[in-house]
Parts: sequence; structure tokens; C-alpha cells
Amino acid sequence: MNNQIKKITGLAAILVTLVVAFSGSAWAYLDAESDTGSGAIDLQLNKDGSGSLNVGNAIPGDSGKHIYRLENAGRIAGNLDIHIPPVINIPGSRGEFTDGRGDLGANVEVALFLDFDGNGLWSEGDVVLGTGGTQTGGTLRYDSLNSFGGSSWKAVAKINPGRQLNLVLLWRIPLTAGNEIQGDSVNFDIIFTLEQPC
Repeated sequence: MNNQIKKITGLAAILVTLVVAFSGSAWAYLDAESDTGSGAIDLQLNKDGSGSLNVGNAIPGDSGKHIYRLENAGRIAGNLDIHIPPVINIPGSRGEFTDGRGDLGANVEVALFLDFDGNGLWSEGDVVLGTGGTQTGGTLRYDSLNSFGGSSWKAVAKINPGRQLNLVLLWRIPLTAGNEIQGDSVNFDIIFTLEQPC
């Protein structure tokens, strides 16, 4: 009986130490050359300006969703550009399995899609933003967060005045992720730009 309790306690301790963290920030920009303060183009992010995704302690098997709500509060339609700069991996500094490499970005899997019907679910007519370009319909594809670093999608959608468009970010840590992610964290940005059509 005592051995079984020790095994259960040991397993619980391992699960608790496999904590990881990652965060994502989003920024909305106007095309400076297209809008001269006239209010013709006005991209708003989540209306209150917040765009951060902060995931605290997570373990293999965890998953989640974050929705970025983009609204064109201007007077004319604009083309939406999206860019993700290089992903920054931060190695853990404590724990038995820390290796100093920062392996979390290679292990967290992400799917991004433009949710045109606004229901927050992947459905026909939505557009996947993948590492190899865009895709409409079909199966939603996940890629490692690291593989999104440096990705750009130009004029991926047109947002009319007064209209809203959601970008949905789904994330998951596969059960196959190993101890190398212990204590690691990863930071990434998503930059949204609304440009006046030429």
C-alpha cells in the first residue's frame, strides 16, 4: 500500500514539474502612407486594445483558444496584412530536466484561421493561415509555433468599414512532448496592418 502511494505521489510530482509557459502579443497598425489622420482607415484590436495571450503553467495534453477581434472603425475598406516576427524561445533555469535550449516553441502546436462567420469554430469558408500560405476549407492544420516565426500574409482579407473579423489561434501541447520543455517559455507577436487598397 505504501509503495502505491509513493508511485502516485511521484507521478503527480512529475506532472507538476512539467510546467511550461508561452505568451503572445498582438499589435494593430495602420499603414502610415495610406492614412494621414483623416480616420479613413482605423483598425481596432479587441475594441479595448488588449491583445495578449498569456498561458501560465501547462503540461502535455493541455490546449486552448484565443480570439483576436479586428474591427475596421474607419470610413473605407482596408486590406488586412498579418505578420509574425521570429519566435523567441526562453530556456528554463530550474528543474531536473532543464537543458538550456528552450524547446517549447518546437513542441507547442498552433493553428491560425480567419473566422469569417464569427462563431469561433473552424468551418467552411474560413481561411487557414499556414506556414506554407493560406487554405480555404479542408482539414485544420497544426504546425509548431517556431515554424510560424517570420511568416507573413499580405492582403489576406478585406475588412469593410464597421465590420469585424476574428483571427482564431488554437494551441496544444501534444502528449508526446518530453521533459525537455520543463520550465521553458516562449514569446511571439502577431502584427496586424490594415492598408488602403491601391
